[in-house]
Amino acid sequence: MRFSLRTSDLQELIYERELAPDYQVLSGMAETEFGFDMVSGNGRYRELWFEGIHITYGVSHTIHDIKLKADCDTPVIEMHFAISGSSSAGSSGNPASWATFNRGEHNLFYMPYFDGYFYHPRQKEPSEMLEIHLSEKFLKRVTEGHSQLTDRFLAAVENKRASFLHGKNRKITPEMQMVLHQIIHCDKKGTLKRFYIEAKVLELLMLQLEDYHSGIAHPEILLRSDVEKLHHVKTMLETNFEDHYSLPTLARYSGMNEFKLKKGFKSLFGTTVFGYLRDIRLREAYRQLLDGQSTIQEIAEYCGYSTPQYFTTAFRRKYGISPGRLRNG
Repeated sequence: MRFSLRTSDLQELIYERELAPDYQVLSGMAETEFGFDMVSGNGRYRELWFEGIHITYGVSHTIHDIKLKADCDTPVIEMHFAISGSSSAGSSGNPASWATFNRGEHNLFYMPYFDGYFYHPRQKEPSEMLEIHLSEKFLKRVTEGHSQLTDRFLAAVENKRASFLHGKNRKITPEMQMVLHQIIHCDKKGTLKRFYIEAKVLELLMLQLEDYHSGIAHPEILLRSDVEKLHHVKTMLETNFEDHYSLPTLARYSGMNEFKLKKGFKSLFGTTVFGYLRDIRLREAYRQLLDGQSTIQEIAEYCGYSTPQYFTTAFRRKYGISPGRLRNG
């Protein structure tokens, strides 16, 4: 696994790391630190990894908007916790992969590859985050057969399909905050530290899964055939997001009635059909703005918005920044 981070103009290499498959190390556990200093800001990060788990904790300060080019040549399963500040990331050409995390939010996601950007907007408070990367083997070992939820997520991993545990980021709970603090400030050494960190990672994963269940008060019981139909709808929205859809059209495509489509989609993916479509369009718009190859009007039209004004309003509501500022940052 090779991961690199460069300035958006590709002129400066900020970070590069090559890890063995499944984050294996020769013995025990590996730890290191790295950082960056730029005119627009600075950051300091710590890494820790052993077989099955890789953890990055860091704090960055942004004086001006920062855009970084990131590449990873292998799939990523990540538990992400935004302790403070906000940031966005996603792969080029894969709008389903784009995500924005604001202060106090978490999610679990899978990316089949990463060839895109990290974006840190100018902000007064520092951006503090903890990322936990799990190997596919580790995730299967600790979750296989536990619930329909993890079966669905593992199916996305198996099929190399970008997927988020929660359709919309969830708030970090007090229980999660306590475990995050224990991981960040762990002062144990050697083998004891490895055992302790692995136990805390499992505890955090359990809390994320519990949080998912608590976020759906009355989950629908779906037939396997209905789950497959809903996944087809989701895939169509991701690959043809620029098209104009109506609920009757999607119902005919799926072979389900409108009520079952609406209820089933919300139950399975944690968001509404058109809420998901809106997020996909805005993620793609975010990516195109960072690429800088099209005008704002062209992006608005490509992503299915009738006017640049409507697009700008929706974009600012989701990301807290105007398309123009992101483009010029």
